[in-house]
Amino acid sequence: MADRIVINGDQVHFQPTFALAVVTVAPGIISGTGKSVAGQPICVEGDEKSVKVIGCPYTTPQFPVPGIGTIQIDKLAIDQLSILTKDQGKKIITRGNGYFMAKFEVLSPATNPPAASTDAMISYPGSGKFITINSKVRAK
Repeated sequence: MADRIVINGDQVHFQPTFALAVVTVAPGIISGTGKSVAGQPICVEGDEKSVKVIGCPYTTPQFPVPGIGTIQIDKLAIDQLSILTKDQGKKIITRGNGYFMAKFEVLSPATNPPAASTDAMISYPGSGKFITINSKVRAK
């Protein structure tokens, strides 16, 4: 079934729960490198790597004093890449019904001052979805 194509400037929404970490998320913006449709480049496989939301605070149950990290897309869901439609040999990113896999990378760890300890995790898995303004152009 055809789904709406993700285009340059579309928002990327992340869920705030990344495993045990709760992240104060902000939407990301994806940059497209494909051909232009309705005046905007479409997003093709690999463009998901352009999404990085830097400076997001996070905490965990064990570490209540916030740390800081970066959110990015780790892997697209199977229904977020076209099967038949391609642009210059690359699959096209579609909105999809599922959630992509995201990753929160710790830049400055959260802490627990009374115990004088810091979060030892370097990343946490999460998820997100695309919000596209494109209402007409679809890919199979």
